[in-house]
Formats: sequence, C-alpha cells, structure tokens
Amino acid sequence: MSSILKALKKVQNESPGHYEFRPWPRRDPAPETFWAKLKARLRPVFWVPAVLICLALGAGAVWLSRDPAPATPVSDAPAPLAPVGASPPGIAEAPRAAAEKSPEPRISSPRPGAFETQPAPRNPARRDPAQRIPMLNDPDITLQAIVWAGDPRDRVAVINGRFLGEGDMAGAFQVTGILRTEALLKGPDGRAFRLAYKSR
Repeated sequence: MSSILKALKKVQNESPGHYEFRPWPRRDPAPETFWAKLKARLRPVFWVPAVLICLALGAGAVWLSRDPAPATPVSDAPAPLAPVGASPPGIAEAPRAAAEKSPEPRISSPRPGAFETQPAPRNPARRDPAQRIPMLNDPDITLQAIVWAGDPRDRVAVINGRFLGEGDMAGAFQVTGILRTEALLKGPDGRAFRLAYKSR
C-alpha cells in the first residue's frame, strides 16, 4: 500500500499545475461592443418590414373577424305617392301645361279630435309565445345565470355550472333559446320548456 501512495505523491509532485483548479474565463463583451452590435442588428432595414408585416396581419385579422353588415329590413309600407302636380318624365309638355292650368283640388286638414279611436282590448290568447311554454320543474336542472347580448350567438346561460349557448345540450335537454330572464329548452320527446332563474 505504501508503494502506491509513494507513486501517487511522485506523480503529483512532477505535475503540480495539472491538478490545479482554474476558474473558467468569462467572456463578457465590453458595453461599447454590446451596444454597437445591438444597434447594428436593429437597423431599419430589418425592423421596418417586420412592423409592416405585423400591421398587415393585425388588419387582416380585424377585417376577417368583423360581423357582416346587418341586412336592411324590408318595409311592408306602401311606396310614397307622387305629388299631384308632378308627372313622369316621359309625358309631353302640352299635357303638363294643361294640368298646370286646371285648378288644384283643396285638401282640408283633419281637425284635431275628429277621429277618436279606442284601443282594442288585449286578447289574452295573443300573449308572448314564450309565456305559453310550460315551466320545467326538474330539480336536476337549474339555471344559475344568463349573459345577455343583442346577438343570439353571443348569449350564454349557465345551467348546472356549465356555460351553454343556443343549440348546446344540458343533460337530456337542448337549449333552443336564451331570453333575458330564462332559457328555452327542448326535451328528448320534442316538447318545449322554460327554465327560469331560481334564487335560493
């Protein structure tokens, strides 16, 4: 054993620098060099196209996510009548001159209160269609909250702790509509029910 220790000491004495701990040299760039390299990398040649691409992508995303313009409602009102003195452009000037010479009929304005109308009595059979739907009395299904929005696609009802939109399933029932204070459900047999918010 002593011969092994002697050999180790001999090797250690012959090469003392080989087993010496040397710290790893740090290669921190000088601050001037670091900022010069950073400025060279951030030239407008590189960042201007990057900013333009980001702006184009953002504008494209906004354009694609916008809702289509709402359709203009078609009015059932009759078209406005043309004034008495006006004639279509295809009629000759001679008939127009003859029409201008004829005396205009006098139109009397109605007197206030001349025509009194009585409001029609409310017909109890013409209630809101949602009021004719029976309430659902199932203790397993509870409506906890409603998030109302003008667009039916954005309305949300919280039923049994789940966020549901129109068309989603709540157990065996399908959500067919979300009103301001209640949700409309369709059962598995096709019957419609109302589910109102119940406070505990």
